[in-house]
Amino acid sequence: YDLVQQTIVSLMNVFFLAGFPRAISAWEADDRVAASAALENVARLIVFFGGLGVVCIAGLAPVISHVVFGAGIREDSAAVMPVIAVAITLASFRNYYLDALLQLTGNTRGQLYIMVVMAVTNIAANLVLIPILGVSGAAWGTLCAVVCGIALTWRVGHREVQVSAVGRHARRGLLITSAVALPVLLMTQGRSLEQTLALGIVAPVVYVLICAAVDHCRIRESLGQL
Repeated sequence: YDLVQQTIVSLMNVFFLAGFPRAISAWEADDRVAASAALENVARLIVFFGGLGVVCIAGLAPVISHVVFGAGIREDSAAVMPVIAVAITLASFRNYYLDALLQLTGNTRGQLYIMVVMAVTNIAANLVLIPILGVSGAAWGTLCAVVCGIALTWRVGHREVQVSAVGRHARRGLLITSAVALPVLLMTQGRSLEQTLALGIVAPVVYVLICAAVDHCRIRESLGQL
């Protein structure tokens, strides 16, 4: 869990720290358009790079597990890592974008209630899934809690701040990430480490090319600024 978390969350935190102070300044100046734009930039980067991280983990999980973990847990860790990557990416979207909406509006009590609901959901999901799926059940339980938190926070946060483009970026990101990561997960089954490594290298390249082709999260603009 920490291996995946430290890789993804550290990057997302950089985006948040770069954009959230601008959103606060604009909000305090009563410029909601600028505040929305600052938060949209944060969300756009999280969606794009979060999807890239999920694709990389999906392709490289068997290789990482073989290098980092012992023989007794390699198979379980390889199966769990992609689920954890999805959960952490979604949690980053909630923490660094949706929670920011509540912080701007001063609705911290809403955050508390949502966290309680997420905790209860996580416990309940673990009780149901762990006996059935084993260690994978804990990862899926975390994912269920995060999805629940996103749904609640989105509903509450967008009452005050409207960022219409973010929903479009998120839906397209989910579609593209799934279209690349799921086939990669299937293709890595039963492959040698060399073949899996090759898939893990090709998959993120395919993801970036697809995103550039459809201008997902305005990636063409970002690449043009490099």
